[in-house]
Amino acid sequence: MSGSIWYVDILVGTLRGGRMDASGKHSLCELCACRLDRVKHTRTYGPGRACHPRCRGIAVHSSTVTVDIEASTPPRFSSRIGSLEGMLFSSAVAALPSPPPPPPLPLPPISILDRTDWATHKWQFFKGNRARVALAKAWCSLVTSTQDGGFEHWAAMRAEFYEHSMFLLLRCPLLEQKRNDLISSIEVMGRNLLSSLNIDHSDLRISDMGVLRTRQYTGFQEIHADIQTFETSSLCYSVIMYLVDTDSTALADIPCDALDPVWKMNLSAAKEVFSRVHFVSERVACGDTAVFSGKTFHYGVENPDAYQRYIGFTTFTPKRLPKVDSQYQFYPTGTGSIHSNPVSSSLMSSSASDSHR
Repeated sequence: MSGSIWYVDILVGTLRGGRMDASGKHSLCELCACRLDRVKHTRTYGPGRACHPRCRGIAVHSSTVTVDIEASTPPRFSSRIGSLEGMLFSSAVAALPSPPPPPPLPLPPISILDRTDWATHKWQFFKGNRARVALAKAWCSLVTSTQDGGFEHWAAMRAEFYEHSMFLLLRCPLLEQKRNDLISSIEVMGRNLLSSLNIDHSDLRISDMGVLRTRQYTGFQEIHADIQTFETSSLCYSVIMYLVDTDSTALADIPCDALDPVWKMNLSAAKEVFSRVHFVSERVACGDTAVFSGKTFHYGVENPDAYQRYIGFTTFTPKRLPKVDSQYQFYPTGTGSIHSNPVSSSLMSSSASDSHR
């Protein structure tokens, strides 16, 4: 009977409003805040109840601990109403206009070493692999050898660069043996690159092979094509190997066939055409190689480096045609003329390159 009275007292205190725990389900002692359902005796105290008469808890003002039972009870909502509100909210969000997409990022510039424009532009660069780098270093070592009887017959060219034929015999027997070995390796390298471009080289032969040497701030060339006659120019090919780190050949960045009318123009008309043609060039490394058609227009620019620049070249022509001399080329704007064709390449570290092909 006393237990029932104790429970009724707690219930009455709870209904009357008193100190409750955080959940709002359990009455607490107004003095020590212990749960009243865990003690045996309770008594009325303030708006609620207190536990044992000898409770030593500190009384707290009732306004700070009184809990509104009705307010502490979480509201109950109909599941249908909640679902309807959720559907309306989702529909409103879906109806909002989506933000515009961010502008596309600009494409990074493509290196001329990665471009594949042979089908239209008739020029193609190849990055140096292990074999080509080794060949370029051996070629450069041969032409720069200080031994007696080496490369001693450098011919001065118009653009203040020097050229030496690879077909001239060397007086030094050791260097002469290296020269013969190099000529064979250079020919194999050139034919492999032509094959990679689907060019049938079975009817081609080496017409000329040599090395160009350029000192700093010299070697700027006029725009030219390596073959003098238009009818045979598309049947011939030039292979350029860079023997040191330098700037590449400046090549016309336009479909090759678009410049066919230039072959029949006078000098002033040709200059007008080339004033609107962009040429591309960028930094290349030892062993990098370029292949282009005999009618591809190009030019070399001055050597920007403090050291001598060496570039090897090989010209392939049909066997049925007479061999060509690299000194006889087609200059649509004339020789000795100064041109200001832009050399465009966002990857260039310096001005366009050497006095090569």
